[in-house]
Amino acid sequence: MFAVILSVPRITPIRPSIAPAIIKSLFAQNNKDSQIIDLNIKFYNNFVKEVNADDFKTIDDYLYSQSSESLTEQHKLILTEWIDKSIDNILKLEPEHILISVFTWHAQKFTKLLLERLRPRTNSKIIIGGQGIGEIREQTSWIGTPLFAKQVKDLGLIDHWIKGDAESTIPLICQGIYQGKGFDNSEYAEWAPLTNKIIPDYSDLNILEYHSGAATGTIAAEFSRGCVRQCNFCDWVTSGGGFRTKTGQQVFDEVRHYYEKFGVRSIYFNDALINGSIKEFNKFNQLLVNYYQQNNLPDRHILYSGHFIIRGRNQGWKPEHIALMGRAGADSMVVGVETGSDKVRTSMNKGYLLKDLDYNMENFVKHGIKLYMLMMVGFPTETRDDFDQTLALVERYQKYVASGNISGINFGQTFIIEEGAPIYYHPEELDLVGVDGEKPRDVFWINPNNPALTYKERIIRRIEAHDLATRLGYPVWRADGQLKWLMNKYKEIVSGTYNAHKTSI
Repeated sequence: MFAVILSVPRITPIRPSIAPAIIKSLFAQNNKDSQIIDLNIKFYNNFVKEVNADDFKTIDDYLYSQSSESLTEQHKLILTEWIDKSIDNILKLEPEHILISVFTWHAQKFTKLLLERLRPRTNSKIIIGGQGIGEIREQTSWIGTPLFAKQVKDLGLIDHWIKGDAESTIPLICQGIYQGKGFDNSEYAEWAPLTNKIIPDYSDLNILEYHSGAATGTIAAEFSRGCVRQCNFCDWVTSGGGFRTKTGQQVFDEVRHYYEKFGVRSIYFNDALINGSIKEFNKFNQLLVNYYQQNNLPDRHILYSGHFIIRGRNQGWKPEHIALMGRAGADSMVVGVETGSDKVRTSMNKGYLLKDLDYNMENFVKHGIKLYMLMMVGFPTETRDDFDQTLALVERYQKYVASGNISGINFGQTFIIEEGAPIYYHPEELDLVGVDGEKPRDVFWINPNNPALTYKERIIRRIEAHDLATRLGYPVWRADGQLKWLMNKYKEIVSGTYNAHKTSI
């Protein structure tokens, strides 16, 4: 077999990852046989049954944690025995290549253990890729040198890493080429225009094994790459390769394929935004509605969710467009609301105002669409009055929680300056200065024009926002873990032991 493609723990096992399915389709297009093996779902469905609950929790927590503490010898033995059996199954296929999708840094610990057991047993070319090949940081990024990939290559555990779009690198691998942009260096592979009309191939997987909660399972899809917005805190501006979209026809063809082949009626678009192009988004929705009518199916027969940007009437976004997406099956739209203050939102360069959010939300309610709110506490220009406006928004939108039109809220961490974001390169635009003469980065920044916004104050506001949302009945995602992370980070900063970006596992 030309290649085995692995998904590895630790990823939330809600749906299969799209990257291995894209890679499998690209291999097929180049007349190479391949097979996907999802070790992540096997970890959650099989390994969990082979060990007692306490042992599984200890191992799962270890894989997810940033902590450098090692597993006990007993727990390491339990895990490596399972890894060895998994390797047995991989090597039975006699692959020429083994590709490992490292989805985030949460997959790094397992990946290294796997590689340490796999490398001595095979001469197959081992190649890793994915956003998780970089440094350990809260928001995994491809910016800079992929430090994890470099570490395991220096240890002789892999042959190559690839960085960037598979559409540009997999065809080269099929030709026996393992060098150039995107191979074993900090450069991105050539960005793919998404005009290659492949459909990600999930045929090796049982969609119903995943823990989506949907009766027919959920499949991951993508509408576009990059982003049309220029938010100054987001590294998509510099690392996304520019906005590239599929046509509405392409996306409809994929969704129809998943429904007709697998019976799947739940789609999650995992790209940065599904409505970057109003024209193509409307075309996709219209094609879905037409399909329902042609096949005597009700509106919203297939449900889809994904990241969505807010536009107002003055940006060409009309009530009939929202009505159409409701009929097509728009379910939960993940939106970067960020703040209740238009002043702060403008300083973020978000591209919309609160009145635009209200306009969309009012129409969402009319057409059965839900909002998932991504919030950001402690942006450098946020005054106490701005923060109070955020609290007021949370209070005002509680009526949508009661109606079922808000599916969740996520406050994340407090504001962090991430490498790759425009504000990282131009902190002077917000008059930011670093700490102890250093460049503003991570949580180590000060706004002299807003001196009350200390890191301690940011944490206090973050906790206050969480408490209010909890009291109002909002579904708050990852709340306990995020608050614990914040408090641990604060203690490490006070003690001088905090390492913002960990360069190895």
